[in-house]
Amino acid sequence: MKYIVTFICSIFLLFSLLMIVDGIKGIYKFNSQLTPRWEKTVGTVKNVKFVNDVELKVEYNFEWQNKTFSHSYSEKGKPDTGLRAQLNFNYEKIKNARKISIWVNANNPSESSIFPMRNNELAKFVYQIKFGVAMLILPGFFIFLIWFFSTIEKRVLENIKILELK
Repeated sequence: MKYIVTFICSIFLLFSLLMIVDGIKGIYKFNSQLTPRWEKTVGTVKNVKFVNDVELKVEYNFEWQNKTFSHSYSEKGKPDTGLRAQLNFNYEKIKNARKISIWVNANNPSESSIFPMRNNELAKFVYQIKFGVAMLILPGFFIFLIWFFSTIEKRVLENIKILELK
């Protein structure tokens, strides 16, 4: 029985090691030039409005490397949700601002956003590594318990046999 459980836990250990390696590779790729580098600049709001009462649309201009870019940003929310309240907050904040922070893809300035790029990919890789470490600890602990208690059980049974022989 302990060999079957050890085999199953070993599969989990292998899976967790693969997750950790994949997470580290993802972070490496994230830090390389394969992913965009988002940099902050200042932009001017041209227009901000709600479309159909559920979509915030912001038009803005910004200058990047002596070139002027004009973009629009839109974000949809569902009625009666927290996202809708966040859109209202963003609307009021942007409506009263003349200058706003713009996040520009340094590799491709035609990509921009008025909200910081949250590096979701990086967070995903970090989470993946954390999960992999947790998955290393849990099956490793089970393997330790199984083999530790099986050793104790074996010693107890040997002691019982010794007492029976006397």
